[in-house]
Amino acid sequence: MSSPAWYFPPPVQVEPWDLTADLQSHLQTLYAQSFRITLASSVLPRLLAQS
Repeated sequence: MSSPAWYFPPPVQVEPWDLTADLQSHLQTLYAQSFRITLASSVLPRLLAQS
């Protein structure tokens, strides 16, 4: 008996904790970059103008 056409092999095991840690780190990096860009473009010119 042949296997059905929709058969897929089982997925590769991935450690959920490693994936979560990498994702959290990546999101924190993106957030920090976004925050710095926002700060630099909106707050810094006003601070420099006041001094």
